[in-house]
Amino acid sequence: MMAILIWALYIVVGIICVMVPVKLTNYLYKNNKIKVNRWVIAGVSPLILIVPRMLFKEISPIIWNILLLIFLFFVIMFFEITRIMIESKKLKGLVDYSTFIKKDDKKSKGLTKGVSKSKKKR
Repeated sequence: MMAILIWALYIVVGIICVMVPVKLTNYLYKNNKIKVNRWVIAGVSPLILIVPRMLFKEISPIIWNILLLIFLFFVIMFFEITRIMIESKKLKGLVDYSTFIKKDDKKSKGLTKGVSKSKKKR
C-alpha cells in the first residue's frame, strides 16, 4: 500500500512540475509582463547544470535535484514559448494544423464548396 502512495506522489509531483512552467509561461506571455527570447532560455538552461558541476567536486543530492528542477522548468518554458509563437503565427511551424481543422469542420457541417454546389443543382 505504501508503494502505491509513493508512486501516486511521484505522479502528482511530476504533473505539478510540468504544469507550473506551462501556466507561468502562458501568464507572462498573455499579460506581456516579460518578453524573454526563447533562445536565451535554451542557451542558459544547460549552464544551470554545467557550471555548478565544474565549480564543485561534490554537490549535495538535494541541491542537485533542485538544479534539475530549475533546468526542467526552463526547458518546458522554451517549448511552451515555441508553441505559443507557432499558434499566434509569429513563427512558422512544420505543419499548420489549423488548416486541417478548418477543412474538417466545414466538411462535417456540410459547408464545403462541392457540397453546397451539388445541393444547388438539385
